[in-house]
Amino acid sequence: MTLKKIAAMATLLCAGYTHAAINDIVVTTTLDEDKDDNQCSLREAITLINQKLASSAAGYHGCGGATGDNTFTTRIVLKSGEVYTLTQGSIDIKESMTIASDQTALLPTNADKPNPVITTSQVQRLFVVDDGDSASTATKAVSFDEVDLRGCGASHPNVSSCTQDSSGNGGILTNNENLSFRKSRITDGRAVNGGALYMATPKEGRISLDQVLMQDNQAEQGGAIWNASTNLTILNSLIRKNTSRQVGSGSTEPGV
Repeated sequence: MTLKKIAAMATLLCAGYTHAAINDIVVTTTLDEDKDDNQCSLREAITLINQKLASSAAGYHGCGGATGDNTFTTRIVLKSGEVYTLTQGSIDIKESMTIASDQTALLPTNADKPNPVITTSQVQRLFVVDDGDSASTATKAVSFDEVDLRGCGASHPNVSSCTQDSSGNGGILTNNENLSFRKSRITDGRAVNGGALYMATPKEGRISLDQVLMQDNQAEQGGAIWNASTNLTILNSLIRKNTSRQVGSGSTEPGV
Protein backbone atom coordinates (compact mmCIF):
# COMPACT_ATOMS: atom_id res chain seq x y z
CA MET A 1 0.00 0.00 0.00
CA THR A 2 1.34 3.42 -0.89
CA LEU A 3 1.92 6.24 1.58
CA LYS A 4 -0.65 8.29 -0.36
CA LYS A 5 -3.34 5.67 0.19
CA ILE A 6 -2.44 5.20 3.89
CA ALA A 7 -2.69 8.97 4.43
CA ALA A 8 -6.02 9.12 2.61
CA MET A 9 -7.47 6.33 4.73
CA ALA A 10 -6.22 7.98 7.93
CA THR A 11 -7.99 11.19 6.90
CA LEU A 12 -11.23 9.31 6.26
CA LEU A 13 -11.07 7.50 9.58
CA CYS A 14 -10.61 10.78 11.43
CA ALA A 15 -13.56 12.21 9.53
CA GLY A 16 -15.79 9.35 10.59
CA TYR A 17 -15.72 7.18 7.46
CA THR A 18 -15.06 4.10 9.57
CA HIS A 19 -16.96 1.51 7.55
CA ALA A 20 -15.57 1.96 4.07
CA ALA A 21 -13.31 -0.75 2.71
CA ILE A 22 -9.93 0.52 1.64
CA ASN A 23 -10.72 0.07 -2.06
CA ASP A 24 -14.12 1.74 -1.97
CA ILE A 25 -14.47 5.13 -3.63
CA VAL A 26 -15.23 7.39 -0.68
CA VAL A 27 -17.01 10.68 -1.36
CA THR A 28 -15.32 13.30 0.82
CA THR A 29 -17.42 16.41 0.11
CA THR A 30 -21.15 17.08 -0.01
CA LEU A 31 -20.61 19.77 -2.66
CA ASP A 32 -21.69 19.04 -6.22
CA GLU A 33 -18.52 19.83 -8.12
CA ASP A 34 -16.35 18.55 -10.94
CA LYS A 35 -12.92 20.12 -10.63
CA ASP A 36 -9.37 18.87 -10.30
CA ASP A 37 -8.61 19.07 -6.57
CA ASN A 38 -8.08 16.66 -3.66
CA GLN A 39 -11.78 16.30 -2.79
CA CYS A 40 -14.02 13.58 -4.22
CA SER A 41 -17.64 14.57 -4.92
CA LEU A 42 -20.50 12.22 -5.79
CA ARG A 43 -20.52 13.52 -9.38
CA GLU A 44 -16.77 12.93 -9.71
CA ALA A 45 -16.99 9.43 -8.20
CA ILE A 46 -19.68 8.43 -10.71
CA THR A 47 -17.64 9.95 -13.56
CA LEU A 48 -14.62 7.92 -12.42
CA ILE A 49 -16.61 4.71 -12.87
CA ASN A 50 -18.42 5.85 -16.04
CA GLN A 51 -15.06 6.52 -17.67
CA LYS A 52 -13.65 3.20 -16.41
CA LEU A 53 -10.88 4.93 -14.49
CA ALA A 54 -11.26 3.01 -11.21
CA SER A 55 -8.03 1.11 -11.91
CA SER A 56 -6.24 4.20 -13.23
CA ALA A 57 -3.24 5.55 -11.35
CA ALA A 58 -4.38 9.08 -12.10
CA GLY A 59 -7.94 8.63 -10.82
CA TYR A 60 -10.34 11.47 -11.53
CA HIS A 61 -10.47 14.88 -9.84
CA GLY A 62 -9.68 13.66 -6.32
CA CYS A 63 -11.37 10.26 -6.63
CA GLY A 64 -9.45 7.00 -6.95
CA GLY A 65 -5.80 6.97 -7.91
CA ALA A 66 -4.89 3.28 -7.85
CA THR A 67 -1.34 1.96 -7.60
CA GLY A 68 -0.14 -1.59 -8.21
CA ASP A 69 -2.69 -4.18 -7.10
CA ASN A 70 -4.67 -1.69 -5.04
CA THR A 71 -7.31 -0.90 -7.64
CA PHE A 72 -10.61 0.64 -6.62
CA THR A 73 -13.94 -1.12 -6.71
CA THR A 74 -17.13 0.26 -8.25
CA ARG A 75 -18.66 0.87 -4.79
CA ILE A 76 -19.17 4.53 -3.90
CA VAL A 77 -19.51 5.29 -0.18
CA LEU A 78 -21.42 8.25 1.28
CA LYS A 79 -21.36 9.33 4.91
CA SER A 80 -24.48 8.57 6.94
CA GLY A 81 -26.56 11.58 7.91
CA GLU A 82 -25.04 13.86 5.28
CA VAL A 83 -27.05 15.58 2.54
CA TYR A 84 -25.57 15.62 -0.96
CA THR A 85 -27.33 18.36 -2.94
CA LEU A 86 -27.02 18.34 -6.73
CA THR A 87 -26.67 21.83 -8.20
CA GLN A 88 -25.11 21.07 -11.61
CA GLY A 89 -27.91 19.10 -13.28
CA SER A 90 -28.80 15.43 -13.17
CA ILE A 91 -26.07 12.77 -13.23
CA ASP A 92 -25.82 10.07 -15.89
CA ILE A 93 -24.98 6.58 -14.62
CA LYS A 94 -23.59 4.52 -17.52
CA GLU A 95 -21.74 1.67 -15.83
CA SER A 96 -22.44 -0.86 -13.07
CA MET A 97 -21.93 0.56 -9.59
CA THR A 98 -23.19 0.57 -6.02
CA ILE A 99 -23.85 3.79 -4.11
CA ALA A 100 -23.95 2.94 -0.40
CA SER A 101 -23.96 4.37 3.10
CA ASP A 102 -20.85 3.96 5.21
CA GLN A 103 -23.15 2.31 7.78
CA THR A 104 -23.94 -0.79 5.71
CA ALA A 105 -21.18 -2.74 7.46
CA LEU A 106 -22.45 -1.98 10.98
CA LEU A 107 -24.00 -4.56 13.26
CA PRO A 108 -27.80 -4.20 13.57
CA THR A 109 -27.49 -2.99 17.17
CA ASN A 110 -25.43 -0.02 16.00
CA ALA A 111 -27.09 0.70 12.67
CA ASP A 112 -29.27 3.56 13.92
CA LYS A 113 -27.72 6.47 12.07
CA PRO A 114 -29.76 8.11 9.31
CA ASN A 115 -29.13 7.29 5.68
CA PRO A 116 -27.22 9.76 3.54
CA VAL A 117 -29.59 11.76 1.34
CA ILE A 118 -29.11 12.71 -2.31
CA THR A 119 -31.32 15.63 -3.29
CA THR A 120 -31.36 18.72 -5.50
CA SER A 121 -31.78 22.45 -5.04
CA GLN A 122 -32.98 22.84 -8.64
CA VAL A 123 -35.97 21.73 -10.70
CA GLN A 124 -34.32 18.59 -12.06
CA ARG A 125 -34.33 14.81 -11.68
CA LEU A 126 -31.37 13.27 -9.90
CA PHE A 127 -30.20 10.42 -12.15
CA VAL A 128 -30.48 8.88 -15.61
CA VAL A 129 -29.45 5.22 -15.48
CA ASP A 130 -28.63 4.17 -19.05
CA ASP A 131 -25.44 2.96 -20.74
CA GLY A 132 -26.56 4.60 -23.99
CA ASP A 133 -26.60 1.37 -26.00
CA SER A 134 -30.21 1.11 -27.12
CA ALA A 135 -29.54 -1.99 -29.24
CA SER A 136 -28.33 -4.17 -26.37
CA THR A 137 -30.07 -5.85 -23.49
CA ALA A 138 -29.81 -4.30 -20.04
CA THR A 139 -26.37 -5.36 -18.85
CA LYS A 140 -25.50 -2.81 -16.18
CA ALA A 141 -26.37 -3.33 -12.49
CA VAL A 142 -26.85 -0.18 -10.41
CA SER A 143 -27.65 -0.38 -6.69
CA PHE A 144 -28.52 2.14 -3.99
CA ASP A 145 -27.85 0.61 -0.57
CA GLU A 146 -29.15 2.49 2.49
CA VAL A 147 -29.18 5.76 0.56
CA ASP A 148 -32.23 8.04 0.34
CA LEU A 149 -33.29 9.94 -2.79
CA ARG A 150 -35.28 13.15 -2.30
CA GLY A 151 -36.75 14.86 -5.36
CA CYS A 152 -37.15 18.52 -6.22
CA GLY A 153 -40.62 18.63 -4.65
CA ALA A 154 -38.94 19.01 -1.25
CA SER A 155 -37.41 22.37 -2.20
CA HIS A 156 -39.94 23.35 -4.90
CA PRO A 157 -43.29 22.08 -3.57
CA ASN A 158 -45.39 23.88 -6.18
CA VAL A 159 -43.74 22.51 -9.34
CA SER A 160 -45.58 19.85 -11.36
CA SER A 161 -42.46 18.22 -12.84
CA CYS A 162 -38.83 17.89 -11.80
CA THR A 163 -37.68 16.36 -15.06
CA GLN A 164 -36.10 19.46 -16.71
CA ASP A 165 -36.97 18.16 -20.21
CA SER A 166 -40.01 17.83 -22.44
CA SER A 167 -40.48 14.09 -21.77
CA GLY A 168 -41.81 14.66 -18.28
CA ASN A 169 -40.65 11.17 -17.32
CA GLY A 170 -39.13 10.16 -14.00
CA GLY A 171 -39.17 12.91 -11.41
CA ILE A 172 -36.23 11.42 -9.50
CA LEU A 173 -34.73 8.81 -11.81
CA THR A 174 -35.20 7.20 -15.22
CA ASN A 175 -33.92 3.67 -15.71
CA ASN A 176 -32.92 1.52 -18.67
CA GLU A 177 -30.73 -0.97 -16.78
CA ASN A 178 -30.97 -3.34 -13.79
CA LEU A 179 -31.70 -1.05 -10.85
CA SER A 180 -32.10 -1.99 -7.20
CA PHE A 181 -32.75 -0.20 -3.91
CA ARG A 182 -32.28 -1.60 -0.39
CA LYS A 183 -33.31 0.14 2.82
CA SER A 184 -33.93 3.43 1.03
CA ARG A 185 -36.49 6.22 1.04
CA ILE A 186 -37.58 7.67 -2.30
CA THR A 187 -39.65 10.81 -1.79
CA ASP A 188 -40.80 14.15 -3.18
CA GLY A 189 -40.55 13.40 -6.89
CA ARG A 190 -42.69 15.26 -9.46
CA ALA A 191 -43.30 14.24 -13.09
CA VAL A 192 -45.83 13.68 -15.84
CA ASN A 193 -45.10 9.92 -15.85
CA GLY A 194 -43.50 8.29 -12.84
CA GLY A 195 -43.33 10.79 -10.01
CA ALA A 196 -40.23 9.05 -8.64
CA LEU A 197 -39.10 6.28 -11.01
CA TYR A 198 -39.69 5.73 -14.72
CA MET A 199 -38.83 2.69 -16.83
CA ALA A 200 -40.03 2.18 -20.39
CA THR A 201 -37.30 0.27 -22.14
CA PRO A 202 -36.73 -2.03 -25.11
CA LYS A 203 -33.85 -3.53 -23.16
CA GLU A 204 -35.99 -5.35 -20.56
CA GLY A 205 -34.45 -3.54 -17.65
CA ARG A 206 -35.43 -4.24 -14.06
CA ILE A 207 -36.34 -2.39 -10.88
CA SER A 208 -36.07 -4.15 -7.49
CA LEU A 209 -37.17 -2.63 -4.19
CA ASP A 210 -36.26 -4.25 -0.87
CA GLN A 211 -37.25 -2.52 2.39
CA VAL A 212 -37.98 0.73 0.58
CA LEU A 213 -40.37 3.55 1.43
CA MET A 214 -41.83 5.50 -1.49
CA GLN A 215 -43.86 8.46 -0.32
CA ASP A 216 -45.04 11.95 -1.32
CA ASN A 217 -44.35 11.53 -5.05
CA GLN A 218 -46.73 13.03 -7.65
CA ALA A 219 -47.44 12.52 -11.36
CA GLU A 220 -50.17 12.52 -13.96
CA GLN A 221 -49.65 8.76 -14.32
CA GLY A 222 -47.80 6.54 -11.88
CA GLY A 223 -47.50 8.64 -8.76
CA ALA A 224 -44.51 6.61 -7.55
CA ILE A 225 -43.47 4.38 -10.51
CA TRP A 226 -44.24 4.27 -14.22
CA ASN A 227 -43.07 0.89 -15.48
CA ALA A 228 -43.71 -0.58 -18.93
CA SER A 229 -41.63 -3.67 -18.17
CA THR A 230 -42.76 -6.82 -16.37
CA ASN A 231 -39.52 -6.83 -14.38
CA LEU A 232 -40.57 -5.10 -11.18
CA THR A 233 -39.89 -6.73 -7.80
CA ILE A 234 -41.14 -5.24 -4.52
CA LEU A 235 -40.20 -6.92 -1.21
CA ASN A 236 -40.99 -5.75 2.33
CA SER A 237 -41.60 -2.21 1.09
CA LEU A 238 -44.18 0.50 1.65
CA ILE A 239 -45.63 2.63 -1.16
CA ARG A 240 -48.01 5.21 0.27
CA LYS A 241 -49.25 8.81 0.02
CA ASN A 242 -48.26 9.11 -3.63
CA THR A 243 -50.58 11.02 -5.95
CA SER A 244 -51.57 10.24 -9.53
CA ARG A 245 -54.02 12.52 -11.26
CA GLN A 246 -54.93 9.94 -13.91
CA VAL A 247 -53.66 6.35 -13.45
CA GLY A 248 -52.05 4.53 -10.54
CA SER A 249 -50.97 6.24 -7.33
CA GLY A 250 -48.67 3.36 -6.63
CA SER A 251 -48.67 0.43 -9.14
CA THR A 252 -47.81 -0.57 -12.70
CA GLU A 253 -50.75 -0.44 -15.08
CA PRO A 254 -48.44 1.03 -16.22
CA GLY A 255 -48.20 3.39 -13.25
CA VAL A 256 -47.83 2.78 -9.50
